[in-house]
Amino acid sequence: DAFMTRDGGADAGTATCDDDGRRERALPVTCAHADVPKAALEALDVSSRALDVASLALARRVFSKELTLLDAIRRKSHAQHRASKHHGMLSDACKRARDLHALGAARAVQALARDANECLRASRVYGCVSLTMPARASADDAMRALYASCVVCDELRAACERVVEAFAGQLGRGYFMPLSLTATACASRVRCECVRMIGEYIKAYNAVGRIR
Repeated sequence: DAFMTRDGGADAGTATCDDDGRRERALPVTCAHADVPKAALEALDVSSRALDVASLALARRVFSKELTLLDAIRRKSHAQHRASKHHGMLSDACKRARDLHALGAARAVQALARDANECLRASRVYGCVSLTMPARASADDAMRALYASCVVCDELRAACERVVEAFAGQLGRGYFMPLSLTATACASRVRCECVRMIGEYIKAYNAVGRIR
């Protein structure tokens, strides 16, 4: 695949860097419809469907709602418990959740799926002359985000385990029962969702790899 250089020329397999050393994003490849093999479009169709499924799985609302609730518990209990061990564990878990959201894996997969679907729709139009194939750089960005999300999601799972352990000590002493019960239940649900999401990240990674 050819990456576009800064001056508009094509440089096979390479990408230029600016003065700050930042890698430029490769542009989508535009090619003649007649030059694209039918088998390639069929493979893109299969991969596009897999990306659509992965996009829906990664945008799971249950997971985001549980993370929002966990952060709300942290904010509400901050004034009274900010110096405690259990609040420190809760804050660490919420930090991991913010890091996971900042990676934007779901958004990257959705953008790649949108590019693939637009290419397929154009290929079905009568008289189509050229096709814009998904950019390899977009797939690379999505794969990096998915890989990092697996790592951070596992860290979030471990952090939620520590939250449960910390608040279990409070429950054993009978302290702050409403807070401890709510935080324990929420962290346990987040932990279960993390295990499921790691599997979804892996499936999405494999689907993106086929597009690339």
